[in-house]
Amino acid sequence: MNQFDQFSTDIFSTKIFNFKILNIDTNKLKQECFLFKDNDNHDRPQHSNYGGWQSSCIQSNNLDISLYTEMYKLYKIIDDELLTDLSLYYSDNIRLNVLAMWVNINNKNDFNWDHIHSDSIFSGVFYVNVPEDSDSNLQFVRDMREMTSLFHNVYQQDPACKRHSKPDLTNSWNIKPEQNSFVLFPGHLTHRVQPNKSLEERISIVFDVGII
Repeated sequence: MNQFDQFSTDIFSTKIFNFKILNIDTNKLKQECFLFKDNDNHDRPQHSNYGGWQSSCIQSNNLDISLYTEMYKLYKIIDDELLTDLSLYYSDNIRLNVLAMWVNINNKNDFNWDHIHSDSIFSGVFYVNVPEDSDSNLQFVRDMREMTSLFHNVYQQDPACKRHSKPDLTNSWNIKPEQNSFVLFPGHLTHRVQPNKSLEERISIVFDVGII
């Protein structure tokens, strides 16, 4: 039998970070999101959302801390702690910061089309309320031009192949949202939010991250 020395090299790999932020009271934060909706007088242009509601962009310096204590606490944890550590992962000389954030509230059947965050280095989403029956994943989509004819032929010949369990072989990848989780990913990645199947609101806060 032939013996081979085998090795592989990952190139152009993409990291998606997932954090659990347990010291945020999501019940209180949920009420603050509804309060922000009631008080938000600015019409945010429709972007990727089909239905649902997106708030105007929130900056830390225009957030009323007396009304939105938990929202501000979340901002500080992400900006002061998580992004400080992440900055050091990439460089000793840069500092990543939250550029803006906004609230998303998706009712039944609301979803988000394929989109990117072209003005940010990273984008992140914190899940405030995730109904158990929402079945509304965050789905990353790969440009089919990146998939070689070899993979296409494999899929046609063997629909049960391992592509759904291997991120490097699939053209889409789902992340199931969990309450209190924060998912951070490069802003150039194409992604969508699948329809909310629940009668209860699916609530998240989105963050754009860059260098100030």
